[in-house]
Parts: sequence; C-alpha cells; structure tokens
Amino acid sequence: MIRFYDLLFNEKVKQRVEEIILILAIIGFAIHLVLIFGNNSDFFQINTPYQELLDNPISAIYTPFSFILIYEVYLLVYYLASSFSNSIGNQFVIIALIEVRNIFKDITKLKLDLEWFSHFDNIVFTVDIVGFVLLFYLIYWFFRLKDHQQSEKASIEVSSYITSKKVISIFLLFVLVGLTVFNLFNWIGEMVDFQRGILSELRDVNTIFYVDFFNILIIVDVLILILSYRYTHRYSLLIRNSGFIISVVLIRLSFGSSTILNMALVLMGALFGVLIARIYLAMAKLEE
Repeated sequence: MIRFYDLLFNEKVKQRVEEIILILAIIGFAIHLVLIFGNNSDFFQINTPYQELLDNPISAIYTPFSFILIYEVYLLVYYLASSFSNSIGNQFVIIALIEVRNIFKDITKLKLDLEWFSHFDNIVFTVDIVGFVLLFYLIYWFFRLKDHQQSEKASIEVSSYITSKKVISIFLLFVLVGLTVFNLFNWIGEMVDFQRGILSELRDVNTIFYVDFFNILIIVDVLILILSYRYTHRYSLLIRNSGFIISVVLIRLSFGSSTILNMALVLMGALFGVLIARIYLAMAKLEE
C-alpha cells in the first residue's frame, strides 16, 4: 500500500499533473472563447441555462479557474499525509478559488451607472470583492501562523499514524475521481432533463462537485482527528485539529446559502481557523 502511495504521490507525478492541468486550462479557455464568439455572432447559437457564461469574453476565465481548482484538490490530497494544517490551508485556498471563479462569472452582470447600489447584481459583486480581499488576508495569516507552529512530527510522528493517513489519501483520491465522474454525468443528465422540461431549474454551477467534496473532507478530517487521539495527548493539538474541522464545516454550510450569507460563512470559517491557529501557538508555548 505504501509503494502504491509513493507511485501516486511523488514530486514527478505532481509536476506531471500540474503540466496536464495547465494544458487543459489553456484548451478549455480557448474553447470557451470560441463558444462565446460564436454565440455572439451569426455563426451558431447555443441555448443553455448558463447563458451568462456565454455572453461576455470575461466569463471565459471561469473555465481555466475550474481546472486550477482540480489541481488544488489534488494538492490537498497530496499533502494530507504530511500535515493536517497544510491540508486545512489547501481547503481554504480551494474555497478562495471558488469565490474568484464566481467573481469572474458575476462581473459580466454589472450595471455601470451612478446608482451603483440600486442594482442587486452590483451589491452581490461588491460583497464578493470585499469578502475575497478579507478571505485572502485571513489565508495569509493562517499560513503565516502555520509556519510558526511546532512541527506535527515532533508530537505525533508515529509510523503507523503516517501510514494510516497515506491509506486514507489513496482511498480519498479514488473517491474524488469517482465523485467527479458521477457529478459530470449527473450534471449532463440534469441539463437534458431541463431542456425537456422535466426540471424547472438547475443547481448553481458553483456547487456542483464541491458540496459533496467538502462533505467527504469533513468525514476524512474527523477520521484523522480520531486517529490522532491514539498518538498524542497534547490538549492544544487536539483542540486545534477540532477547531480546524469546525472551520471546514462552516465553509461547507456556505454552499447553497444566499450570496451575502455565503461570504459571511466563508469568512467566519477562515477567521475561526486563524484564531484557533493563533491560540494554539500560545498554548504550545505554555506546554513547553
């Protein structure tokens, strides 16, 4: 099993995945631009419920960001076995990229007049922009605090614990691949049913895959937390890991919420994670 892990998660594979994602992002961006150009001209017309993604060339940025998100998901699994805090940090990065992708989708809906806040789309965009800046700042502080923390290896460096996390990483990777395929075919089926009139509305494109993804991450994080109880009795570390899971739960709750509540829950989750990391540093000094 460990050899299989080393085959899936090593520097060469990571670099290869990065190259593939970059190529797919460029191709996807080019295809999206062609579709927008054709839809806005007399060459061809595309009827889709996601029409806002085909109205403005700026919307084409949505596609490469979707591929970048896939790479960040791989990195999350990649670092899962080495550091729990790194894994949580990558989850914050993923939600930040989802918000950025959403901004590029919504920027085409702006109403450019003097009565800026009289339009709901403008209010949504303003909330997203301000919220993203705050989220980015919180992520900066999370990684800065993480770098000052004592290495987890010093307290729970047990070979069987590391092995358990590697096994979890392998299964998580296959589960995520299966989840991706399932959501892709399910989304295509929903599109067909919508065109036929069977469905009255479609899910928000931003929630496809990522709702189930964060549900699975919560389960995995809790499982790792339970395993860690066997190898460490440090109160501060156990509380820290529990707090990080609460952060992820708050982020998960943001999906399906209204725009303003969505950003509020994301910021609350990130802020909670930063506060937990800061308090852990203070507690760790007392335990020395």
